[in-house]
Amino acid sequence: MTANPPVGGVPSMDYPEHERTYQRFITLVKASVIGTGLVLLLIAYFTL
Repeated sequence: MTANPPVGGVPSMDYPEHERTYQRFITLVKASVIGTGLVLLLIAYFTL
């Protein structure tokens, strides 16, 4: 693997699938952060 790939990208890489996977990952991270925040708020509400 070279340090500088060709300007047009790697021909064997499926870029549309890569973008979809990345978007799913970002959505999952956002949902996880929101869910964790809600759990922390509920814990604070019921213990204080």
